[in-house]
Amino acid sequence: YANDNQDFIGTIGALRLYDVCLTRQEICEQQGIGYEQKELPTELQNGDFEGAYAPMQGSGVSSDRAIYVPEGWTVDYASRNENDLTALKAGDLYFSNFFASRPAPSADSKQTYWVRQNWGTSTITLRQELRLPEGQYTLTADVWKSGLGGDAIISVQTENGSTATAPSLENKEQWQQALISFGSDGKASTTIRLSAMHNSNGSEKIIGFDNVTLQQNQTDAIRLMQESPANGQIYDLQGRPISNSRPAKGIYVVDGHKVIR
Repeated sequence: YANDNQDFIGTIGALRLYDVCLTRQEICEQQGIGYEQKELPTELQNGDFEGAYAPMQGSGVSSDRAIYVPEGWTVDYASRNENDLTALKAGDLYFSNFFASRPAPSADSKQTYWVRQNWGTSTITLRQELRLPEGQYTLTADVWKSGLGGDAIISVQTENGSTATAPSLENKEQWQQALISFGSDGKASTTIRLSAMHNSNGSEKIIGFDNVTLQQNQTDAIRLMQESPANGQIYDLQGRPISNSRPAKGIYVVDGHKVIR
């Protein structure tokens, strides 16, 4: 039992060691536990923050401030401080005091997710969990950060545990672009996180997020499958024609489709 501290006395059988982290579904299947797959979006939602938004209920900040939750996103706010606030556009609480003078990342940007953390330590994270089709992807995000203490952290975590984090950007009053490349097996879910982290008492940190995009990379094999004519010609995955009508065992492209021979 999880809450007792007794040594195990008995026999363990059918021990298996895996060289990869298993997904929730795979673990349930191994243990004979029923698994109900969550319905998840297959593409990023509201990456430009132009959708609707509302104050977070029970955020723990004082009544004259707000932590806003944009449509399509979940806000994780476990480590809190009563001086924290966020805003997306003019008219939001304290927008004119802290964010109005800062430039928009692009001409068509009407709303930006701004965060001000002051006089305490806290982390505000925007999160989306997706079930992406199999392939390689690139996540980009426009990021602004200035002030002391903390950082803007852009990361992607797959359900089986691997995490990719964008390199830290310079701390300067200028929009910069964060970028991450990662893969999806089409089964495990992918969680995207944009975190504003403040770790210094008595200082101010301003962080902005906007224009979050997720694009599937087109590999040479996919391009070849789309472009090759239906003439029976056999190509390898580098796009080179194979002259032998009976090639060695492997994966090839024939008439725009992958085949295994």
